[in-house]
Amino acid sequence: MEKTPRFTTVLGAFTLFFGTLFVLPLILASFSFKNATIWSLLSYIFITILLCFFYPFRFSKKIYAYGALTWLLAFPLATVTSEITALFMKKFYGYTEASQLIAKQILALKPYPFLFTLMLFITVFCVPLAEEILFRGLLQKFLCSRLPKAAAILITALLFTFAHFNPQQGLGNVQILSALFTLSLILSYIFDKWNCLMAPLALHQTFNALSLVGLLIYE
Repeated sequence: MEKTPRFTTVLGAFTLFFGTLFVLPLILASFSFKNATIWSLLSYIFITILLCFFYPFRFSKKIYAYGALTWLLAFPLATVTSEITALFMKKFYGYTEASQLIAKQILALKPYPFLFTLMLFITVFCVPLAEEILFRGLLQKFLCSRLPKAAAILITALLFTFAHFNPQQGLGNVQILSALFTLSLILSYIFDKWNCLMAPLALHQTFNALSLVGLLIYE
């Protein structure tokens, strides 16, 4: 049974995450490190390792496998949500479907093998681990101790979704965030069901990994 975190732990973890993610690369740049991209990527690895100390979770191969298999449900639902939203946006706002900025950023690193490999590693392993510790392991667990389960899951899913808002994406945010909200609801649900971070972690990593495969094949 994974323990309920304190509010100070949740607040500290979020502050550490966003503070390190945005401030550390700027500090390094101030010392005349020219390659801002590599320092941003290394900062993400660093903060992911730190978050593991905030939330020492148990590993379960069985639950991890169940979580990964949940992709068979999560991917179609997220895709359908995304496409319905795109059709709605096109009909009423003349919206033209566009690629995620993160996808463009990943493809832009292909000429640089080290940075490209590092980006793939972070996207598949570090991003899901950091986000699941923050949003499911800490935030949702804390909210469940204070609110009805359904409310805790909904709030966690909403906060996770809006954490991915990107002003540069414009109207594309609506389509992207609708799919992410669907995925987040499923991540929160299976975390609650299994009471183990391995389930949403496996789904999140599988989702990112197979999305990357699709991106690289159909670019």
